[in-house]
Amino acid sequence: EEMNGTGPLRCEGSCHCGAVQYTVTLTADGFTKADRCNCSICRMRGAVVVAAPHDGPVGRDTGVNVHKGWGNDEESPSPSSSLPSPSSSSSSSSLTLYTYLTNTAQHYFCKVCGIYLFHVRRSNPLFYSVNVAALKGVSPFDTDKFGSIVVVDGANNHPSDTGRGYHVVGHLTYNPLTTASTTTTTDTTTTTTDNA
Repeated sequence: EEMNGTGPLRCEGSCHCGAVQYTVTLTADGFTKADRCNCSICRMRGAVVVAAPHDGPVGRDTGVNVHKGWGNDEESPSPSSSLPSPSSSSSSSSLTLYTYLTNTAQHYFCKVCGIYLFHVRRSNPLFYSVNVAALKGVSPFDTDKFGSIVVVDGANNHPSDTGRGYHVVGHLTYNPLTTASTTTTTDTTTTTTDNA
């Protein structure tokens, strides 16, 4: 990750296998407004996300710029092109799109390793939500960077359905074990060892 003076925070991102690589420029909030959502797809994928602006063609704008994974990477799409749609995705492209219900939210995954990378938001299509775990050097378990993660109610009070902002329904906090106490889980038992 890099800060350009007082400018936006830029990060490199990729899927697990490296078939899709991209650059993200986060909103001014950076990592301070990371959140999780409890809607059906967010609940199942479990990602912590941050915001990036969506101000041009999907994947070729200020917020997210995909530079590997389009298919024929020697001939990446021009800036006026957008990411693949379900019907137009080439068989050689590693990036794939999933939409459902209203088709407003556009969820992008690597079709090789299956990692969720980012999506165009249903609540505000002028922004992406970006999976922090797919950003180089960033971990959702970094307590100095994230602390308590806000959980918003996309399942029952989605802003696109209610006309209001998100309702906070909880917080997630990662509390790492100390080195003096570790927990080991096997198929049939859980063993806790106290090294103190």
